[in-house]
Amino acid sequence: MEAAETGVTLQQALRGLHQVGQALRREAQQPLTAAFPLLQNVLATLMAQAAVRPRHYPAAYVLAWEYYLVDPQQPLTTRMVRYLCWEPSVATDMRFQTYLDTVMGTLSSRVLQGLLWCCHMDWTPAFAAGEVVQCVQQRLAAYQGEDGMLTRWRQHAEILLSPAGPQSLATALAADRLSIAALCHAWAIDERSPYVLAVLRHALGQCLQAMGDAPALRTYLLSTLLPWGGWTVRDFRKAIAATVLHPVTASTDGMPAQLCTLVLGDTRLGDPRLPSQQPNWQAISQDAQQQCVHWLSSADITFFFDHVLSESKDQQERQMFWLLYAPRVVRSRPLLQGEDLERLQPLLRQMPEMVVHFGHMQGEASALILDFGAVVVVQTNDLSDACYVYGKRNFAQLVPEFWQEAPFTMPELLVSREAATIYYHQTWESDLAEILALCDIQPTYKAPTDASAIAMQQGLSQDREKSIVLKNP
Repeated sequence: MEAAETGVTLQQALRGLHQVGQALRREAQQPLTAAFPLLQNVLATLMAQAAVRPRHYPAAYVLAWEYYLVDPQQPLTTRMVRYLCWEPSVATDMRFQTYLDTVMGTLSSRVLQGLLWCCHMDWTPAFAAGEVVQCVQQRLAAYQGEDGMLTRWRQHAEILLSPAGPQSLATALAADRLSIAALCHAWAIDERSPYVLAVLRHALGQCLQAMGDAPALRTYLLSTLLPWGGWTVRDFRKAIAATVLHPVTASTDGMPAQLCTLVLGDTRLGDPRLPSQQPNWQAISQDAQQQCVHWLSSADITFFFDHVLSESKDQQERQMFWLLYAPRVVRSRPLLQGEDLERLQPLLRQMPEMVVHFGHMQGEASALILDFGAVVVVQTNDLSDACYVYGKRNFAQLVPEFWQEAPFTMPELLVSREAATIYYHQTWESDLAEILALCDIQPTYKAPTDASAIAMQQGLSQDREKSIVLKNP
């Protein structure tokens, strides 16, 4: 009886040990995230950083590979092969991929990281569809190690190593509105690579296509996609032109101003009105250039009438009048005299890109020059309460260099005998409109929403009986 009881007890103990062993085995297979979240985050960060940091290899290793191609009897060392997996000119050569199959066997995680990095650094649509990328994708699929990032790459190889991959990643990027750096860190890919450039090209196109119904994408486009430093010059200019001409841009409050600030602050474009920066715009369509000049001219007009011109009872009407003609302005330039410059310094410091083209005035008055091509208008903030309209040739004789760095003077800009002088009296709107119309310069009406603009349109259609002849047009 005692022997039987002892046998039962032993069996129960063995079953208990077996259950404990199973429980320990299950626990050992669980990820450590719950128990050690901080450690897991550190490890993930280290793996991500390591994955995008290429090895620096001696130049002799590339020569050794070239010697091997000539004489296969001179094999490469294992160390050479590991480093050459981070050299795109070698790693993306199918002969090197064949060599790896011959001599390396199972590849380490670091080698696989290098091969994917090289594919991204040589990325083109044709290359993505080629046998080298397919070969690296197969190597990644065969990976059975424990590297967390490589495991993720293996699970999403169609994103990282297929012709359609950049478009898929671009969709996720635009949907989550991530920063480019955050995207690259999350996937452990190199932000400088042509692969990431391909992702951004698709993301840009998707944003432009969808932002009409998604205001958040307009903000994302201006704050993240367009300012990205990885664009090629050609890509950047195409992106800016497409955004400028997008119908949503002009109709969205604040969007033209943000876009102009971005353009003016980037050396790849700059101000299309400045001679030194006009070559940057040669590849941009005339429509896009004219739209930018229109916005910049409107900004100059608004700045001058809001902040420089002395207050007057019809100041808003004057501003609205010139804004209606802003699309016809070829170039514009506010000129600030000393006291105005000092008074406006806090404002000017807030908008450095928008004031680079400003000039200086000697004396007691500031001025605004609006060049319409055929005629040039000079508006000052002095007590004369008038503007001066010059023919093109006359103004060129008075001011040979529109963008001169030397200060302008009142006697230089305001020469009554050479200009039609329009005083802001009762008929000033129709008088100015008549002069501009003589040179085929018409206002642009775009469904005004405020009462002053509506009144302006009505006023300009009346009282054109007075004939005003422009001096020496």
